[in-house]
Amino acid sequence: MMDLAEYAAAVVDIAGGQVVGKTRLQKIVYLLEAKGLGCDLDFDYHNFGPYSADLAFAVHDAEALGYLSTDEKRGYHEVPYTIFTANPESPKFEENDRRPERMDAVKVMENCSAVVLELAATAVYLKDNGYANSAWEEVRRRKGIKASSARLSAAKELVQSLQL
Repeated sequence: MMDLAEYAAAVVDIAGGQVVGKTRLQKIVYLLEAKGLGCDLDFDYHNFGPYSADLAFAVHDAEALGYLSTDEKRGYHEVPYTIFTANPESPKFEENDRRPERMDAVKVMENCSAVVLELAATAVYLKDNGYANSAWEEVRRRKGIKASSARLSAAKELVQSLQL
């Protein structure tokens, strides 16, 4: 059984060895959890949707253990972002640990923008936490300008593709 630092590194590994952005990593892991492919992490609702403090700590541990390397960059309007890279010797999911299912789910997610992942993860979280009949309307209300028709449509397609 993997510990959380190993799990975080293994998720980055199946995402092609690199994940750009903390939000993206949080949402990928949350959607894997929602799909039953996670490791029972707890998520709370924050500004950018579901967030796990335990995952954030696990990523720091994975870096300290040499499983992941991180690179802080400056993006649009000097907003910082992080690039997570799995080191070649980092822990991997084994075939018998549902690796193919995780890889398929992550492959579906990798073509989505971080905002679409945020909208999809938020909708799934809200559906499972008191908004079963109005999750998408609540996403539109909470996310404002981020929740454009095109992005919401893409987020709905993602949720459907993941069978959530």
